[in-house]
Amino acid sequence: MKKGTFGILLVEDNPADARLVKDSLRGASEIAYRLDHAESLQGAFKLIAKHTYSLAILDLTLPDGKGIDAVMKIKELAPDTEIIVFTEYNGETEPFDILKEGIDTYLIKGRTNADTLKQNIGYVLEKSRRA
Repeated sequence: MKKGTFGILLVEDNPADARLVKDSLRGASEIAYRLDHAESLQGAFKLIAKHTYSLAILDLTLPDGKGIDAVMKIKELAPDTEIIVFTEYNGETEPFDILKEGIDTYLIKGRTNADTLKQNIGYVLEKSRRA
């Protein structure tokens, strides 16, 4: 990865939601990034073993992991990676519980558009760059 390029890991099993994230990033021409996409936690773990990421965008309802446990597993394997939770709000995992774990942003699908997503990604990457 070129210097100044952010590694972004998208962990999302829904094709439409993955496309929204990808489209949001395409519209962020000021962000130099490499995007890797995993459709499961196991897929994410394999990518984390090979690459360093500044940011993970994580769905909490994956086939092989749900809720706060998914967040904690990613944080354990990639402690320096910032995480944006981008998921359905189903009442099982409270956003405030997730935010207590050091997550910067909790975005709810269906209530978040491409511009809001792009702004939050930019904010978290800028924070990562300064750290």
